[in-house]
Amino acid sequence: MSIEMVNIFSDDMALTGSAPRSEAHRLGLLHDVVHCWIVDPRGEGRVFFQRRAASKETFPGYYDIAVGGHIAAGEAPLDAAIRETREETGLLLTPERLIFAGSVRKADYFYEHLDREIGRVFLLLEPEPEFRPGDEVDEMVWVAVPEYLRRFDKPEIQAHGDGGRELSIPLTLWAGSPSREFEDWILPLIWKNHV
Repeated sequence: MSIEMVNIFSDDMALTGSAPRSEAHRLGLLHDVVHCWIVDPRGEGRVFFQRRAASKETFPGYYDIAVGGHIAAGEAPLDAAIRETREETGLLLTPERLIFAGSVRKADYFYEHLDREIGRVFLLLEPEPEFRPGDEVDEMVWVAVPEYLRRFDKPEIQAHGDGGRELSIPLTLWAGSPSREFEDWILPLIWKNHV
């Protein structure tokens, strides 16, 4: 089994080298990851999410952004977004399909470690995605955009899973801490690119 190496950054976001992913998490080293939001912009809009595989080391069975993963040392963020999208959802993308939203810094404590990340955030506008989830994902679900925007005001989110079945997902089953990444970075891009 090979050791997964990630880019390491200084606090002013200058690349300083690389380290094993496990060490970056254990020591709280600043490293970069990709976030890829997949949105059907038609009508009121649908935002897609994954249910993480039960076999995952962190947050098994929890719901999370459609695509998220570490950028390998020396890998370009766009290449990582394309790779992670293929691995997690089965979608094969060309670079021009992804819209870069920006970079977001985040620090979170989980599993007794400080996880310090620079999220390289992308958007894929896809009306009818044909998902073929990989080993890391048990299921893809979608949430109507108005419902997702109300998530901070309710104890659960109404979603739709395989075959359109309705789901009520408690907020406690969402991976990571609550964030406004969708409102701050993705929603403006949807409006700009789908008017």
